[in-house]
Amino acid sequence: MTQRSIIVAGAGVLGLWQALLLSRAGHRVRLVERGPEDFTRAASSYAGAMLGPFCETEAQAAEVREPGLRAIHLWRQEVPGTQVAGTLVVAPARDLGELDR
Repeated sequence: MTQRSIIVAGAGVLGLWQALLLSRAGHRVRLVERGPEDFTRAASSYAGAMLGPFCETEAQAAEVREPGLRAIHLWRQEVPGTQVAGTLVVAPARDLGELDR
């Protein structure tokens, strides 16, 4: 059987993670990014701070919240030494009411 390459479009956090998992599973992976330099067009470069699962947990559906919380354990497993020490929330004064919940 001829092995085919799997193309992963996008070299952001999600694309890199999927490429890693597919490669570990024995697939040939081709990672493509439309930006001229790695990661310059990735969504996670614009909203990287929004990848944390803690700030909006009370408003999230379980389908969103639970994988986010499990991801913390994946980071610790894949990147030994990863530390989780809480969440820093930076917001303008107009959002203080939202923070007091």
